[in-house]
Amino acid sequence: MAIFKRISIGREEAKTACTGQVRALPTLSGISAFRRILHFGFCLPSPALAGNASRWAANSPSSVRLRSCEESMSRETSIDIHCGEVDALIAKWRHATVAMASRGVPPHITLLYPWRRAPITAADMSALKSVVKEQRPFSLVFTRVQHFSNRVLYLAVNEDSEVKTLRLKIVAAFPDASPYGGEFSTPITHLTIARAPDDVTFDALMHEVSASVASELPIEIFVREIVVMEEGEDTNWNVHSVIALDEQ
Repeated sequence: MAIFKRISIGREEAKTACTGQVRALPTLSGISAFRRILHFGFCLPSPALAGNASRWAANSPSSVRLRSCEESMSRETSIDIHCGEVDALIAKWRHATVAMASRGVPPHITLLYPWRRAPITAADMSALKSVVKEQRPFSLVFTRVQHFSNRVLYLAVNEDSEVKTLRLKIVAAFPDASPYGGEFSTPITHLTIARAPDDVTFDALMHEVSASVASELPIEIFVREIVVMEEGEDTNWNVHSVIALDEQ
């Protein structure tokens, strides 16, 4: 079984692709670069790549301490579906390789990130509730393990799930909040399992995850609520609000 150690990485390796293509990140200065590293950072395996990892980190812009930048940053929010039903199945890979897992973000499907700057206002919440007020609970099925071309493994959702319709409805209601900051023209609904820094690690990770997870699929979950998450001043994320879907 792979053993992982957490290190800082450069911005070019930090982005999670949500389409079938990898796009190079634009040049980001100071705070913006640090924000993306925090949100999309991942880990390198050890001991196999420990030597390369140390050299990589030494040349990485994120290897320096940026606490002063962090303290001056505005905080972000997101609208998600939490999927605790799959936590036990994917926890060992997700916690080892997905930085957000250690910052209070559980397994989830993103409906809109980033949404508003924190703190979230009553008007923001009222607008969101209006968008989803007629949405009834629905089921979604995780059908298979897939990967994006930047070595991110994820659980794919059945194509006919209402989650896509709900996500598009929320995105349309907040046109000033582009999904993933506008980095991807067609985001794919997914739940991140793990991510790898190179092809060698990816091949081993893909084999291990597929062998363990595929036999447990499909997994159906019933969505009764959406969750608004808010980033704290310590960069950890917390549940701000839970909106129950109409069960009338």
